[in-house]
Amino acid sequence: GRKREAPVPTETEPPRRPFLVEVGALGIERGRIHYDDLAFSRPFRSDLSDVSVSMKGFSTASGKKATLDVSAKSDAGELFRNAGAVSMAPLSLEGEVAITGLPLRRYEPFYRELVKFDVDGGVLGLKTRYRFTTGANANTTLASTTSTSTSSSSTTSSSSSSSSSSSTSSSTSTSASSSTS
Repeated sequence: GRKREAPVPTETEPPRRPFLVEVGALGIERGRIHYDDLAFSRPFRSDLSDVSVSMKGFSTASGKKATLDVSAKSDAGELFRNAGAVSMAPLSLEGEVAITGLPLRRYEPFYRELVKFDVDGGVLGLKTRYRFTTGANANTTLASTTSTSTSSSSTTSSSSSSSSSSSTSSSTSTSASSSTS
């Protein structure tokens, strides 16, 4: 038999309004996260405690921003903090993130294949303002980035000096940005 063609609609449907979701407040207090990454030859494991998440004023409506605060403490004593805002339409994130007390050697499984030298020790701190947007004006910006590092090694570079067996250095970058089309 002959196949029948689908009927051609005579009326156009009106545009559908987007589904709207609004949440006044959402939070997690005293949360715990256990993370195992077994993809490396030396597996990486971490436990986060005192996980706190607070979001206020969330909406999927265009242009509405919600506040988003996140913090956690790791089993190695690292502290993670984020204070910022999120918008869903268009998707954008902005705020400030800070990480303190990050022992570099602990993260060797992640960088081992990328660097061609050994990291004997050291502790990193990082703080930066960020902005990430999608849509027609998609952009990613890091601004006012500050990092500090402490090394237990007795080796120092020519740009820093130390009177003991430990050294501390810090650097600041005013802005880094990238756009995508």
